[in-house]
Amino acid sequence: MKFLRNYALIVIFFPDQGKLGKLIDSLRGQVLKVILLNNGVPDGFDWGQYQDVEVLHMGGNLGIGAALNKGFSFLKSLKPEFVATFDQDSLAAEGQIATLIEAWDAIPEGPKRKGAIGPAFYDVRKNLTFNYPFFRSYGLAIQRIYDEGQGVVEVDALITSGMMVPYYLYEEGHYFNEPLFIEFVDTEWCFRTLKQGFQHFGCFSVKMKHELSDDAPKKIFGVFLLKYSPFRRYYYFRNVVSMAISGVTPLAYKMRFMVGGGVKFISIFFIDERPLVSAKMAIKGMFNGLGLKR
Repeated sequence: MKFLRNYALIVIFFPDQGKLGKLIDSLRGQVLKVILLNNGVPDGFDWGQYQDVEVLHMGGNLGIGAALNKGFSFLKSLKPEFVATFDQDSLAAEGQIATLIEAWDAIPEGPKRKGAIGPAFYDVRKNLTFNYPFFRSYGLAIQRIYDEGQGVVEVDALITSGMMVPYYLYEEGHYFNEPLFIEFVDTEWCFRTLKQGFQHFGCFSVKMKHELSDDAPKKIFGVFLLKYSPFRRYYYFRNVVSMAISGVTPLAYKMRFMVGGGVKFISIFFIDERPLVSAKMAIKGMFNGLGLKR
């Protein structure tokens, strides 16, 4: 396979230096350069161990969307072919970038243009391994897609971490939604580009380790739920309301967001460390989501 001009963007916000170092190490040799998008680091952060990476300082926490847009803009002069985007809580699999590109090249051209491709991902914490599915809607139904040896599947959305984006999408103006700040930035981008004639793909040939929430998923009444801080609860509920009323969100997901939002609100009282604070922030987020710029 020809060597393509691939780069990796990692959005960081008060990262664990050990985990961040492992992520960077896992990407060495897979991309031409790793670029850190610094939304904020703790006092005493040791930049010395990152001499071989580029760092773009945001001057404060601008959120995921704004950081990614600045990273894509920075790469323009380097003429990239693909850009892999990452959260700080992931670990790239061996050969991940090359395998995703090989899978991409093997996808036949269809009625929709190819949009982005991403790996399957799993969370391993507290002796629990949780394999996350991909999702695709059919009318009002949403199918959970698990690995059954099918390799590459068409999906409605990918997570930011590990997603491979051909640079032509950015050049054509498909930027990330900055007002969302955090939560659903990736989902909204995928839904918007789907509506604009692109198709995204999930690749089961790559399994990437990723921590999706502040703690390992908890199983309550047979359902896995995610634990977040009050800060994240605010943005989740603000943005889930915004997504539920957005014109780019497929109807099946509008229904899912409304039902799922109710379940997640109830779950706050079972899994959050400060449930009353989280609930207050969630309610505030819901009201603010009605007027969020889309």
